[in-house]
Amino acid sequence: MKYVYIYLDDLGLLHKNEWNKYFVYGGYAFLGSEKDNASRKYKALENKIKKSTNYIDGLQIFTLTEKNYKNVLDKVLKDYQKISRCVNIGRNIEGMM
Repeated sequence: MKYVYIYLDDLGLLHKNEWNKYFVYGGYAFLGSEKDNASRKYKALENKIKKSTNYIDGLQIFTLTEKNYKNVLDKVLKDYQKISRCVNIGRNIEGMM
């Protein structure tokens, strides 16, 4: 039996008074052992970048200043299924809250 693993993160604030009108979910879906392979590759690269930049906190792509690091982190997961959903808060918030 194969399992599907889904990892999601959000960007924005899901609240009717939020100034930004969009809320975004994004992440990856993995089948079976893909999850372990992707995790191993990403963590190894993340640790390498942390050491070379003296980064202490959790590494997030949008906080990196060098474009090269952003591209490398994105490319390490290029073979896996990306998923995303954008919610227009103004149109959808009333039915959700």
